[in-house]
Amino acid sequence: MSVAPDRRVVITGMGVVCPLGLTLESLWSGLLEGRSAVGPLESFPCGGLPLRHAAEAREFTGDIDNFGPLDGERKKAIRKGLKVMCRESQMAVAAAQRALHHSGLFTADAQNDSVQPERFGCVFGSDYMLTLPEDFTASVAKCRGTNGQFEFDRWATDGMPQLTPLWLLKYLPNMPASHIAIYNDLRGP
Repeated sequence: MSVAPDRRVVITGMGVVCPLGLTLESLWSGLLEGRSAVGPLESFPCGGLPLRHAAEAREFTGDIDNFGPLDGERKKAIRKGLKVMCRESQMAVAAAQRALHHSGLFTADAQNDSVQPERFGCVFGSDYMLTLPEDFTASVAKCRGTNGQFEFDRWATDGMPQLTPLWLLKYLPNMPASHIAIYNDLRGP
C-alpha cells in the first residue's frame, strides 16, 4: 500500500451570507461579541406552528448588491439567473462571489488573467432546497375534487401544467455548484 504524498490546502478567499450579516467583519464581530442572530421568525407566517424564532439571514434580500462587487458581465449573468435560483442557491452564489472577490482572483473589474479555468473548479455541498408552498398553490387547487379532497390521479394532467417550466431547476441540490462554476468560468477538476 502506498501512502499519498502530503497535499497542502490553502484558503484563498472567504465569503459569508449568514444570520449575523453579509460580510466577514459582521460575522467576526458578532462571534466576538457573543451576539445571537436568533429573532422572531419573519420570512413566513408561523401561525399555528410551535416555532416562533429562528436565525434567518435577514440582510440577504436576493438583490444583486448582496452578491458583492461584480464586474458588469458577471452582474448581468447573475441577475438574469436569479429567476431559476431558490433562496438557498442565491445565498450560495452570493457567498461564493464574495469569497472569489476576497481572494483577489476576481474583482469588480474583471477576472484576474492568472486564473486558468481548466485548473479552477467548484465543489459545493448542499442538501435539501426548500420549495415555497406558493409554488404549488395553483397546481394543488386544480387537483381538488368536488368533495374538496386532493385527487392525485389528476396531478399529471391538471396539476403539473400549472408549475412554471423551470420549477425543478430551482431546487436541485447540484444547482449552487453549477451556477458558481458557470458564472465564473470554472472548468477544472
